[in-house]
Amino acid sequence: MSIKQITCALALAAMSLPVVAGNAGLFYFDGALGRGQVNESVTGLQDNNTGLAWNLNVGYNYTDTWAVELGYVSYPNEDFSSTVKGSNNNSLHVAAKGSMVVTDEIRLWSKLGLANVSHKIVGVARPIDESKVTGMIGLGGSYLIQEDFEVGIGLHTTTKSGDVPAMHSGLVSFTWTMSGL
Repeated sequence: MSIKQITCALALAAMSLPVVAGNAGLFYFDGALGRGQVNESVTGLQDNNTGLAWNLNVGYNYTDTWAVELGYVSYPNEDFSSTVKGSNNNSLHVAAKGSMVVTDEIRLWSKLGLANVSHKIVGVARPIDESKVTGMIGLGGSYLIQEDFEVGIGLHTTTKSGDVPAMHSGLVSFTWTMSGL
């Protein structure tokens, strides 16, 4: 993760200091579906490294503007040839998440954390099957459709580390905040 990416994430998170209405002390659950990409190529082979991505998150709003989140993202499998395949592209992350209210219904968020990213390639001279801890960053926004339900869009990126490539996703999410329990 570059200094520029970290600086942008921190700047967006710092914008969250204005008040976000009433989520302190509440858990949230988030599920998302969209498009993902694995930034990798195998020399001499045409690759198809985009496809379906999805994620599940659980978070805790410890203040009205800050949350801590644990999440899982599944990225697309890769198809380089009939024998060379990439699979097991996923990440488990923990992140700090800052948010800012734009209007009563619209919220912007950013998150910064660490991800354990897994990756596997078979059918090559040197097969790869490893996991690495990398940086992760996320940016997005949401729209409150009902008191405890939001729909949103977000971008998530993990950084390259050794044989584990960078992975990206653009997702549409649905979030439920547990209130009144």
